[in-house]
Amino acid sequence: RLRLTIKHAVPTGIALRSRSGQDRATMLRHADIAMYEAKRSSESFRVFDASLEQTSTLRLTLTASLREAIDSGQLCVFFHPKYDMSTRRLVGAEGLARWRHSEFGLLTPAAFLDVALMSESAVPFAISTIRHVAGMIRQLDELGAPMPIAANIAMRALRDPGFAPAVLRVLDEVGVSPELLVLELTESDPLWPNT
Repeated sequence: RLRLTIKHAVPTGIALRSRSGQDRATMLRHADIAMYEAKRSSESFRVFDASLEQTSTLRLTLTASLREAIDSGQLCVFFHPKYDMSTRRLVGAEGLARWRHSEFGLLTPAAFLDVALMSESAVPFAISTIRHVAGMIRQLDELGAPMPIAANIAMRALRDPGFAPAVLRVLDEVGVSPELLVLELTESDPLWPNT
């Protein structure tokens, strides 16, 4: 029998020895993978299973290639409309990033957003998304239909001292009024509960 009591909210990774047995290094690696998954999903603990190792490998691959994806233009933005239900009118949109990955195809935020939020690429990722959103705002404005469009950003980007000046530079370069850009904090951000 296994009895586990968690007295505080420190994410914990648990690895159970299988009947075939593993060495200590493997057990520690499995516990570490489970701990990072617990952190990522804001859980108190996570028990390792084989699917976590595959997820962890994919996450490492995406983390390693995210900056290159940003620099080479593999990121794109899909726009979701926002309607005022009382007037039934379109009142804005939200731009959500997608990654056109050379190996895995079109990735939705569910596949890579946690990587983008916690990596060193959080600010470049946010600026790339904002650049796409600003471009759409400009196109709509030129068509005579100006409307606010939201972009999701990470807490990590918001805390970076270079973030606000970079956003203002993008808006100036694209020629967009700041009032039309809405910045939303990503609810799934692992830093959110501590803020």
